[in-house]
Formats: sequence, C-alpha cells, structure tokens
Amino acid sequence: MLLSTPTSISGRYWSRYGGGDEHWSLKGCHRVGLVTQSTRDCWRLVASSSLDSYNNRRSARDGSNLRDNGRVYDRTAAILSDERFVSFTEEDVPLEDTQSSIARLILELRAIATYSKRVEYLMGRERVQRCLKTTSRREQILLCMSSMSSRRAFCLLCLMAIGQEHVMFALSDEMDPNEYMKSLHRLAESLERVEEFYDSIGGLAGYQLQCLTLLSSEEAASEGDLEERHVEMLVPEGLDLRSEESNESVLRGVEMMGRMAEIYPLGGAGDRLGLQCEETGDSLPTAVLPYCGRSLLENLIRDIQGREYLYYCLYGEQSTTPVAVMTSLAKGNHKRVMQLFEANHWFGRGEESFKLFKQPMVPIVKAIDGKWAVSAPLKIIMKPGGHGVIWKLMLDNGVFDWLKSHNRDAAIVRQISNPMAGQDKTLLALAGQGIVGNKAFGFASCERVVGAAEGMNVVLKETLTKRDGSKETTSRITNVEYTEFTRLGIEDKGENGSSYSLFPANTNVLYLGLEHIEKMVRQGVRSGSTEAVLPGMILNTSKETCHLNVETEQEEHAHAGRLECTMQNLADCFAAPVNEDTDCSDLPTFLVYGPRRKVTSSAKRKRKPGSLKIHQTPDGSFYDLQQNAKAMLELCGMDMPDVGSVEKYLETGPGFVFLFHPALGPLWHVVAQKIKGGKMHERAEVQLEVAEASIVDLEVSGSLIVSADSVMGTHVDGRLHYSRTTCARICLENVKVDNQGIDYENPHNVYWRHRVERKESCQIVLKGRSEFEARNVTLKGNLKYIVPDGHRMIVSPGGSDVMNMPQVDLVPLHPSQPTWSYAYTIDNGISLNKI
Repeated sequence: MLLSTPTSISGRYWSRYGGGDEHWSLKGCHRVGLVTQSTRDCWRLVASSSLDSYNNRRSARDGSNLRDNGRVYDRTAAILSDERFVSFTEEDVPLEDTQSSIARLILELRAIATYSKRVEYLMGRERVQRCLKTTSRREQILLCMSSMSSRRAFCLLCLMAIGQEHVMFALSDEMDPNEYMKSLHRLAESLERVEEFYDSIGGLAGYQLQCLTLLSSEEAASEGDLEERHVEMLVPEGLDLRSEESNESVLRGVEMMGRMAEIYPLGGAGDRLGLQCEETGDSLPTAVLPYCGRSLLENLIRDIQGREYLYYCLYGEQSTTPVAVMTSLAKGNHKRVMQLFEANHWFGRGEESFKLFKQPMVPIVKAIDGKWAVSAPLKIIMKPGGHGVIWKLMLDNGVFDWLKSHNRDAAIVRQISNPMAGQDKTLLALAGQGIVGNKAFGFASCERVVGAAEGMNVVLKETLTKRDGSKETTSRITNVEYTEFTRLGIEDKGENGSSYSLFPANTNVLYLGLEHIEKMVRQGVRSGSTEAVLPGMILNTSKETCHLNVETEQEEHAHAGRLECTMQNLADCFAAPVNEDTDCSDLPTFLVYGPRRKVTSSAKRKRKPGSLKIHQTPDGSFYDLQQNAKAMLELCGMDMPDVGSVEKYLETGPGFVFLFHPALGPLWHVVAQKIKGGKMHERAEVQLEVAEASIVDLEVSGSLIVSADSVMGTHVDGRLHYSRTTCARICLENVKVDNQGIDYENPHNVYWRHRVERKESCQIVLKGRSEFEARNVTLKGNLKYIVPDGHRMIVSPGGSDVMNMPQVDLVPLHPSQPTWSYAYTIDNGISLNKI
C-alpha cells in the first residue's frame, strides 16, 4: 500500500489548514495529492503540488524502509502460483526462491494440528535431514529435543527448515557438550516466544517470510486484487482544543472517567538517553528517567490522579483507572519496571489495578542475505518488535478481558517519553470526543515543524476500481512516518514558505474504543491478516548492526533490521465508506488538535554537550514545561518573568521554576480559580505539592516549597482514598516570600531532574490532615514550617517585636471538617466557590 499507516478523521480544524473551495474533495479536508495504482504496478503520483513520483520497489539491501500490505496468506498463495517460483532448489537459492520454499512450508504446517505432529513432519523434510546428517551435534540435538516440549523442539527444527541452521551449528565446535545443550534450551525458549506471538501468520516461518518479502520488495498480487486504486492525501480536520467548543468535550471526558483506562508501551531500553544503573552500569528503561524529581512513570500516574481527583470533586465518587503496561525483556526492562512499581507500592493504587505484559524480542535479519544475525554461538541478536505488537499482545495476554472486568469501554494510549500530554485539557478532550461519539480510534495532534523526525497525520481518501468496473470510496486519518517520506515521494515543506508542515504531527497520544479494537484484532487473527495484528509492518535496514560472521568468526557490521510494526497504524483498519456529502465527523476515527507544548514534548534522547538542539531531550521537555507554567500562571493573573532563550536557559538555568501536583487542576482554568494574581520574580522557584490551595496575590523572590503527606486524601492499607476532608490545604493571601533561593551559579544543578542546590528557601511541610494559613505577611529568610497532623498553623503580622517576625499560632482542627473548602459546580465549564 502507499500508506500502510493509521486511519481516522473528525471535528473542526485550525485556520492555517484552510483553502479555497476548489481544493476540498471531502468536507473539511484539503486536497494535497492523488495516487494511482494498477495491478502489479508500483504507485504513481498523478496530481500533487507537494508530492513527487516515487518508486515503490526500492531494494532494502542498500538500507531502506519496506512496508507490508497486510495480506499474508493471499500473498503466500500468490508467491506459490508465480511462474518464477515453479522450480527451486534448497541450496544457495536467491531470496525469491527461499520465499517460495517457506511459503509452501507455512501452508503445509497449517494443515497439521499439533506440534508433536509438526515435529514428525519436519524430521521428514529433506533439508532438515541434510542439516542433521552434516553436523557433529546430531545426537546432542536429538537428546536435547527429547527433554523439551514439542513446541520448543519444533522451533529448533524450524530453524533448519527456513534456512537459519547457522544459528545452531556455526561457531559451536569448541563448546562443551553440556554447555551446548544448555544453550540449545535457552535458544528454544527464546524462539518459542517468537513462534507463539506470530502464530497467526505462520510463527517463525511466517516471521521469516515477511522479512524476505520486504527485503525483495515483492508484493505479489492475488486474483482478487483491484485493478486500480486512486488515493488522495488530504489535510485532516479536528476539534481545536483552543476553541470554546472543546470545553464540552472536556466535561464529557471528566464525566466518563469511570469508563476510561490507560495503556503505556514501556518497552524502550532508554539507549538514546544513556541511562545506566550507577551500581552495575546496566542500561535502564526510559520509565525510570528522573524527571522533575521523580520517574517518568510516576509523572504519568500523577496525571491520572489529577484527573481522578477532579472527577471525585465533581461527582463524589472514587474512580481508580486501570493501567495496562507493555514491557519487554530488552536489557532487563520488565524487571526494572516491576522494581519501580514495587518500590513505589504500586503508587497507592493496588497491584490489581495494573496489568503488565511483555513485548516479544524478534531476530535481527541481515539485508544482504536474509540470514539472522548472531552475537555468539547459539545466540541470535534480538530486539523488541516495535510498539505495534501491543494489540495482539493484549489479546494473547487477556488484557481486553481484564479491562472489561473493570467495566472500561475506552482507553488512552501514552508513550512514557512524553510527559507533556497530561497538560490542561488534552487528554480529557480526547477522551470526551471519543467515548461520547462511540469512536474507534483517535489522535491528539499538533503543529509540526518541517524536517522534524516525526510522522504526520493525513486523511487518505481511496477510490478502488474493481475488475468489473465498480467503485468504492473510503476515507480515514492515518499516520505517515517520516522515514517513509522519501520512499513515498512526499516533499516535507510548509505552506507558502512557512516553517510549519502542511500536515499536523502524529504524537502517538491515542484514543481507543476498546470494543472496536478487540473486534478488529480478533478478526485479524482469524484471517491471518497483519493489518490489525501487526499494523504498519516495516523492515528498517538503514542502520548497521554489529554481528559475528559465522564463516570468519570475526565481528563485522552489516545493514540489518527486524520486523517492526507501529501501534498507530491500527487506524488503517477503520476506513469508512464516504460520498460527496460525508462529513469528517461521521467517520469512526477522529482527531483533536492543540498547541504543541500541551500535546507533546518528549524526553527521548540525551542532549549532546554544548549543543543548542534540545528537541526531544529532557532539557527541551523541561523548557516547554516551564513555558506552559508561564502561560498557565499568566492566565491566573500572575506577573511572570520569561523562561529565557534556549541558549541562556542551557547556560544559566531557566528564568524561574514552577512545579505543581496535577490534582491542583489539572485544567488550567481550575488552577486559575485557586491561584489569583501575584508575582514571581526572576529566578524564583515555587513548588506546590497540594491539591487544595487558595493563593491570592502571592509574591515570591527566592524559593517557596510546599509539600504534603496527604495531597488528595489518606492511605489505608496501602491504598489511596480520595478525600477532601482528610487532605492537606494551604491558604496564602497577600504574602511575600523573600530569600536567596536556588543557587543558580552551582555547576551541579540539573534543572530537568529538579536536582538543584539552594542557598535559602521557605518550606511549608503539611503532615497528614493539616492546614497552613498566612495573610498580609512577609516570610523572609531561610524558614521551615512543619504543621502536625490535625492542626492548623496561622501566620500573621508580628507585634512590636524588634525583628518584626510574623506571629505563629497552632490550633487544633475541627475533628471532621476543614476550615474551608471549594464547592465544585458545572456551569459553562467547571466553577469553584470557596466556602
């Protein structure tokens, strides 16, 4: 396919994407390009101002990206029927002939019900017999197979059947027999996971067939193929999160919190971040990156808590959002993530509110010959198979059923490296749009800078002309990865010379209608199609991999890659029939659009020393976080300094630091009813780890740090129970904080970690159910106020004291009622009234 990527459409879009009426072919979509395909022909662009012709048959052997079209068994049959593959041998054959051999093997194995019978079948194959006869390890292999399950024994034999026997035989002559057999068991165990995951497309053999097909760029057509396909690439429209209309979606998103789940793909090893354990030197997963004083994973959980607490304040009900987490075995990822959960006592949510499942590791395939790369005897180089495996994994691991048991109808997908998606209304509006409209799939999108290493959301309008002359037109929003632009002939440029792309960015902040998703994945498993099971399948061999040459026994580098798929490409399954009267909002997919800093600012890679390029680095993410803080506090009426230029920020630190618990909002207009007026001086720092705050005309020069044991309620038996009567609260009116604050000259400060040295600070520590109240005072110097549980500390102007120190009184609280609280109401938004 031209774009084997995600699909979706919806709402009102931003004005810059407008155009004259003559450019619109689907209501709300701007025409950009038209593509035609004839049977067995490559794609050809026939009408476009921003797209050029391209060749779809580029070989992967020089390092390109190759994409699958989803028709596994149709293609298998087509390969076997192609006259070029009628005759072949099993020795030194080209990739195309190897494809034919493996295609036959898959079809024959599908007719055999059990693995024990499949073992017997493979033992009778000429190629397997020849492999076993020519190795001195025959007896050890057979003995080892007799002591393992039929499926694991099958996996070892399958290596020989698909031309990967070098994994078992090469480089092993010097191995001790016992060590060789132990290695065989470990090899069979790793292969079994690949066989199990790819079972719907033929297991290990199906994996290799997919790789060879993409390497040889053969996309054989089956008899039922369409004769011609016209594809228009259109600019999508969607709900603008800056509009008044988005407020209704936000309210629906809050209302539906009890029906929502979250899904986190955490399989990344954090290589680009350079994360290492200080004790062992082992690589650490991205989830543990210390961002703003806590792990990225904890930041995502806090975002959930903020939305749950808002729901509690409005409806008086506690909702604990279930979270499904995909880990991997890469570099101890699963173990480290589990340790993080356990060390944080499952974040007060209970282990039962999380479901962890492992992403499979898949073989690296060399582009030049289709052989699997090895790093040592009997050790295949394996890496995670991309986040698109998540859908079938959710089916295989019972995640859909688990979410049903929690009465969840929909879910938000977030990537761990993007801590910004929880800002303001983005996730609530995305959820509200999706669940109220019973949508299948949705994207949160934003502006995209030309040349950025990220995909873009487009609408694909396809008109299929069959052999009988009949036509069918469908539309969907999809993602096109930046690695595909050149192959597809897409020129990445802005409109009228703008630095912003014509198309919006794909951020991988997604909405899922769980019933729709599960149904589509189950259909894919039954049919053997990859479109839903392994969406957006691609083999990227652009990078070289260090491996061991099985002939020279020397390390060398070669272009290689593994079969990957992308989770956002699942949207391709939800294309809907359209006509000239169809509106984007009628489709099962949709898009919401917001300012970039409120949707995405990832922490994916480490900034190079001395570089001013902070995009997708922790430095850049924190810079955007502070830009958001400035915008939010200005909405509160607070006078704010600038964050500063990137160069100044990197050299001397940000112009200020403001951090807060999401439960304070998380919506900015809710925060603006708790914080009113005031001023932060340049280089000031404010931390508010509270949910209940009433702050009016606060002026800060230096550092103000407010922390609480009970931000949103109390913990009982390790579980957080939301409560507005048992949580801590703070009231500051016409208060000035004056101290030396952060030592900005200290060379060890790391602002995005929130690891800073201070000369002085004003600390307010709230224990349990306690309150702090200060009015009309100046809190000067290095101060620390600790308020014990069940008490209220009142700080007021001092008397005739020479030092003019404020007066501090400590009084018991009412046993069951706070001194003050907010009444939450819904009236053209969420309104707070202090009582």
